[in-house]
Formats: sequence, C-alpha cells, structure tokens
Amino acid sequence: MNFKSFVQSNPIVIIIACLIIIAGFILITQQYFNYIEVKNMVDKCYDKGGLPTIERSGLQIAHFSCEYKNKG
Repeated sequence: MNFKSFVQSNPIVIIIACLIIIAGFILITQQYFNYIEVKNMVDKCYDKGGLPTIERSGLQIAHFSCEYKNKG
C-alpha cells in the first residue's frame, strides 16, 4: 500500500492528523506568548523595586500584583 492509496482509503486519518498538528502549534504559540507577557510584567515590577506575585489558572494569569518594599 503506497501513500496515495492510503490517503484515498483513509481521508479521516489524514484530517485528524492535521488537526492534531494544528492544535499543537496553537498550544505552543499560546504558551510562548503567555511566557513573554509574564516575563515583561515581572521585569517591569523588578525594575520598579517591587516583588511580583503571580497566580495562574491553566494558560491564563488569574492574578498579578507587584508589591513594593517600604523604604524606611
């Protein structure tokens, strides 16, 4: 059985495989942009002299706060 006959006899397998690849790409892209967003927020907080607190829920940021130390 060559590739052409496999594709013609099993088109649903090819469609599912393509959907899995696309879903994986979307998930990896979402994780990357989430990482960049968190990194930027944390860096800005540290630059201002604060201590960041992050609560995550799945792939989303549920809560972000930057607590500043009292000088004194």
